[in-house]
Amino acid sequence: MKKSVYDRYSEHCCSYDCDLKRKYIKNHEDRICPICEKHFTVLKSSTQKFCSPECQIRWQQNTAKHGIENEQFSRELIQCDWCNNKFYEKKYKCNDKQKHFCSTDCRQKWYSNIWSQSIEWKKESKQRALYMYSHGMFSHTDTKLQKIVNNILQNLNIKYTNEKIFGSYSADNYLDDYNLIIEVMGDFWHTNPLTNKISYPLQEKRIVCDYKKRCFIKTKYNINILYLWENDLYKNLNVCLELIKLYLSFNGVLQNYNSFNYHLCNNTIELNNNIFSAFFEDENIVKQLERQYYKNP
Repeated sequence: MKKSVYDRYSEHCCSYDCDLKRKYIKNHEDRICPICEKHFTVLKSSTQKFCSPECQIRWQQNTAKHGIENEQFSRELIQCDWCNNKFYEKKYKCNDKQKHFCSTDCRQKWYSNIWSQSIEWKKESKQRALYMYSHGMFSHTDTKLQKIVNNILQNLNIKYTNEKIFGSYSADNYLDDYNLIIEVMGDFWHTNPLTNKISYPLQEKRIVCDYKKRCFIKTKYNINILYLWENDLYKNLNVCLELIKLYLSFNGVLQNYNSFNYHLCNNTIELNNNIFSAFFEDENIVKQLERQYYKNP
């Protein structure tokens, strides 16, 4: 080795292997395990105190202090927002503005009894549902009734969009080239007045929702919605077909917008002599249902 290179280092080895051994000895040290008293070698910078995980576990079980007795314990004692029992929570969680719970059960009870009943949650839930509908994440547009209406529109070469968003509502079928809307109405859920009575809270809420949706779209977008009912789609399909044609030919202006008020006479669509109103078209019924809902939400 040249003298100039030799002078650069304070320690010298005859080979690469010897140099590795020198570095290993320099950077490592022997320690004694406080549990089994076995000797083990670690880096001098290491914080390891035990020869194995097993010995560390034994020490923790027999010697180490746990919970609030541990010097490094840093959790804060707070109160559960549901059952009011006190429990220890991590500091960073205590500093946020979120609710805190001592158990998953308490969290679920608070969510179902308090948060899910709030106006804020209902608005968020509605927006999530609208997003999922408009992005095809629900199978609503795959129902048999919806497929029947879609097939009619396709056969008539009418471009349409399923679940198009209008404010806080979505339309079953928006007719792209006509700026008109067709709604598919299940006889039970939307309460067909010819076949069903208002018997369940779900029907009451749906009637109120249908009323608000109809008023909003008429006021905001000046669109009269055409309603095709389940019984007609199954038993009077030609009536629905001709009614759609009539709806388009008069640019959405009809004497009545419910399929159950029409019939065919010599293959011509005609309005029935006896006209029935859907429950959501009767403002008095809607107001009565709203009062009942807010009284017993």
